[in-house]
Amino acid sequence: YLSGVPVVKSLKKQLYGIRNHNIIRKCLVGVQFVTAAFVMIGSFIITKKVDFFFSKQLGFNKEYVLTVQSPRNWTPEGVRQSLDARNTLRQLPFILNASLSYDLPSKSPGASVTVFKPGTDSSRTSPSQLIMCDNLFAHTYGIELLAGTFFSEREDLQTPDKIVINEAHVSMQGWASNSDAIGKQMRIAGFSDPFTISGVVKNFHLGSMQEAIKPQTFLPVLYTNTYRYFSLKLKPGNASNHIVALEEAWKTKFPCVPFEFQFLDDSLKNLYQAELQLKKASITALLLSSILVMLGIIGLVSISLQKRTREIGIRRVLGANVFSLIRLFVKEFLSIAIIGSLIAIPISWLVLRKWLNEYAYRIELNLYPFLLCIFLLVFCTSLLISWLTYRFSQINPSRNINSD
Repeated sequence: YLSGVPVVKSLKKQLYGIRNHNIIRKCLVGVQFVTAAFVMIGSFIITKKVDFFFSKQLGFNKEYVLTVQSPRNWTPEGVRQSLDARNTLRQLPFILNASLSYDLPSKSPGASVTVFKPGTDSSRTSPSQLIMCDNLFAHTYGIELLAGTFFSEREDLQTPDKIVINEAHVSMQGWASNSDAIGKQMRIAGFSDPFTISGVVKNFHLGSMQEAIKPQTFLPVLYTNTYRYFSLKLKPGNASNHIVALEEAWKTKFPCVPFEFQFLDDSLKNLYQAELQLKKASITALLLSSILVMLGIIGLVSISLQKRTREIGIRRVLGANVFSLIRLFVKEFLSIAIIGSLIAIPISWLVLRKWLNEYAYRIELNLYPFLLCIFLLVFCTSLLISWLTYRFSQINPSRNINSD
């Protein structure tokens, strides 16, 4: 547009072709405010949501838990060798407990099964997540036992036909209480013999909180002969020294198997990698949008101050103080910020509500983050306008009056 203005017109500071240039400028800055308010509210909600993931009680203890990939000898002899190695590692002075399992709470379950009560037909079956673990799994992760007993190693060696279920499984089968499930028999599709329920554990999150807790069935590794991980509960302290000593003990049991470990906290971060990346992206977008909207305000206020140079000089000569001038310009431009913010609120509400509805466990939307973000945006805008007006008002009034 500027390159198309005739030279004579530009020398006379005359623009043509578009009327109400000030309205257009204000509309463009208003769009910037809508964007900045939307990004600020979104960044606040996303950050709060991610923090909620890592602060929420997951139903198990994730602190100081080290997971190590085990050798894959899926035979009865291989299971017994791994359990023997587990017992050896448990004897280390800095190890509180250890467990052998196929699944970890920080990962999505590797298998699912269909369960049903004996004597019922195939139409009465129900899906359940399958967790294959040893008798120390619940104790290692601090999973609360609500009724009965978890697997005992002695029972596993003699009659590994016991299963443990969670609260969601009890509700799915229609039992009135957790204790009612103890001693009941259940059948699992693909297994010829029925299983007896020996215990019920409290619900805990297996995998992402994006989905609701599902019914879970625990089978002993001595029955399935499948396992993938050692879970080692460490004592608080010097973790680096503990890992060095643990690696030495590992080499004595598995000299040809690499010691590949990971802390459970890091596994959980990998589980929510998409949410963490979204949090970083939202913060970056917030910084960029804030810079853009502040630049827009600087430009808009600067143009207005230049156009009203003589007016400001006359007001100053007639006794107007700095605060009255600041109030004049803040009142004029603050309406843009307020209108833009009000437009951003319903847009943000709809987009964020749709995003949060994808998660079974989520924070609730309320007016607090919206009002807080709008207040911060309006407050920063007011400070910027006040600062620009104050600097301009310090110019000698006579210079302003005599300006072109």
